[in-house]
Amino acid sequence: MLRETIKTVLLCSALMLCGFGGAPDCASDETKEAVIGIVKENTPQQLLGVAGRILVGQYWDSIRSINGKITQVRQEGSSKQCDFEKVMHEEFWVTALEKWGYTPQPLGYSVPAWAKGWGSRPNCDNMPKSAKIEAIVNEAVNRSAVGPQNVECKQPQVSDDINKTRKDAEEWLKCSADSGKQAEKSYYAGQAAREQIKRECVQLADMAYKKYEACDKQAKAETDKTIDKMEKEKPIPPDLASGAAYSIKTIRMTGKNETTGAISCAADLHAVLPDGNGAKEPITYLIEKTLDTGELYVTVHGLQ
Repeated sequence: MLRETIKTVLLCSALMLCGFGGAPDCASDETKEAVIGIVKENTPQQLLGVAGRILVGQYWDSIRSINGKITQVRQEGSSKQCDFEKVMHEEFWVTALEKWGYTPQPLGYSVPAWAKGWGSRPNCDNMPKSAKIEAIVNEAVNRSAVGPQNVECKQPQVSDDINKTRKDAEEWLKCSADSGKQAEKSYYAGQAAREQIKRECVQLADMAYKKYEACDKQAKAETDKTIDKMEKEKPIPPDLASGAAYSIKTIRMTGKNETTGAISCAADLHAVLPDGNGAKEPITYLIEKTLDTGELYVTVHGLQ
């Protein structure tokens, strides 16, 4: 879309300073300097876009190349990150196999669902039973036993001897009470043994998961460090405006107002960038004299 610039600058303070006998001139150095000054203040984006197409293209080629490398680094980083199941196998399952007598998994680093959790610590609440666990529990129960086990208390028999009957009844009550206490003690000893196994499982799981977190964190940190370095290596967008050199060529006078002395001019505005590439676009400008002071002003149209 055409963006016309209606911008004026003082061309010279008096006719005698403009050269050529004081008459305004489309091609004078003062006129060209004034036009270029307006161009610089009103950056001709379309002209610079054409002139800088190679520089801009090289910039985006570089950005795309680096972004492609960053994507590759991310993919390689993902493959280098710690294998959760492998860590669980080495840090948890191998010990669990020996400690609690579980059956080894048939394939590679395979770990039972309960032992690797759902992307987190093993679920020690769901530890399956094993012969070794039951042996540990039974040993705890046996250690808690005091006195004979599985004693069958003799039922008291009613007889004519009241004293004997009373004594038999007292012995039966005492035996039953002792047996109940022993059963309760054995039950809690077994429960305590199971809770201890669970605590050991949790401790082992925590250690394994922390090992995984540390390994994973290190792998991610190395990947992030590489990517951060590559991001900083990205080039900045080329500043076409500051590096452009402008010139006015093919200057023509297209009209003159005999009454006011205003002169209409046409020319080609050239822009050349540091890489040597350039472009041009047509512009028009008007040179006028003020009525009160006789100062000359230039107005540029057609910048895009």
